[in-house]
Amino acid sequence: MRHFASFYSDPGIPATDRLIVVAASHHRLAWIHPFGDGNGRVARLQSQAAMVRCGLDSDGLWTLSRGLARAKPAYFQHLQAADQQRANDFDGRGNLSDAALSRFCRFFLRWMPTSPSSSPTCPWMGSNNPKKEIRDLEI
Repeated sequence: MRHFASFYSDPGIPATDRLIVVAASHHRLAWIHPFGDGNGRVARLQSQAAMVRCGLDSDGLWTLSRGLARAKPAYFQHLQAADQQRANDFDGRGNLSDAALSRFCRFFLRWMPTSPSSSPTCPWMGSNNPKKEIRDLEI
């Protein structure tokens, strides 16, 4: 757990990568969390806290949990798919597939709380349209 915390909270992570780190850490925390029930709630709470630290809060009007609840079957499907073992030597450096994690991150980033009725400025990306920027993001 110490390795997880130090890896995903490294101050050297560029501001432009912080949202991807939130998405990747969400899956990895759910994967290593040792309980049979509650892993998703803990991971969503941790992700919400990380987004608040990144400045993406939307003043309580929109939360990650609310967004993911709108796509619950797809969320569980993407979360489970990211548990795949790596396909070959070019698919990451551990037991899990980097390609599957990338697909999960793209799905996850679509549900970031950028407020469905407005488009606040996204300070770490320098964009006035963060939903478009997230949609166009290459991982």
